[in-house]
Amino acid sequence: YTLEVLNPPKDAVNVSEWKSFFLQFGEAVTCITIALDNQDLTRALVKRRKLLYDLERRLPNGFPFDIRDPPVEEAVKIAWPLVWWERLQLYNSPEQIKDKLEK
Repeated sequence: YTLEVLNPPKDAVNVSEWKSFFLQFGEAVTCITIALDNQDLTRALVKRRKLLYDLERRLPNGFPFDIRDPPVEEAVKIAWPLVWWERLQLYNSPEQIKDKLEK
């Protein structure tokens, strides 16, 4: 399970305290991540994931594309190019996707 604590106290940054707190509800706590003011990071990760899904959609069936460790270079080489109506609607080409992922 993944839990998110909304509006934790400002001084609640000690991982050991969080672990003790969550252990009262169960026997195991595998991982604890404390992220404060991470809106920019979250937006960047969402943008990256969207670009990767856009690239994956352009690949032939059976191409091994793992979103967690994507072979971007190889994928761009074999991805289908944009058709005329996609260019009109300003879709990202495989090359543009690669460039945006590298930024």
